[in-house]
Amino acid sequence: MGTTGAWTSVFVTGYRIAFLCGHSQECWSPLSVNTGIGGSQEALVAMGDAYELLLEDRTLLQLQMQCYAACHDPEVGDATRAGFKGLWELVERLTGLPFQTVVDFFAVGMLINVAAAMDLPAVDERWTSWCPKD
Repeated sequence: MGTTGAWTSVFVTGYRIAFLCGHSQECWSPLSVNTGIGGSQEALVAMGDAYELLLEDRTLLQLQMQCYAACHDPEVGDATRAGFKGLWELVERLTGLPFQTVVDFFAVGMLINVAAAMDLPAVDERWTSWCPKD
């Protein structure tokens, strides 16, 4: 395995650890079982709140962002798409909300990911006022 193959393996393994093995799914799945919420906007809000807790440690977020950037590699791209698809289907299943609502949820989530990756919550300027702050 050359250098490129070794890095691909690192990305794919890391992505599977962070997502395919259930870090986000582990965070969200119990919502429908433990709280009795599901099939509602309430479930979506609870998932968003749970995700904010994950953002306290930016390590997995940074790994996720690296995987998106490395999707030009077919193996990384396949693993990343599979993980994202799994999360998407989980949100659809737990909320039962319309497709466009799920699109909007993921769009805002990606904006929050980018903001967290840049540590925008630490920037006290008007243009960052929308960011969740500690």
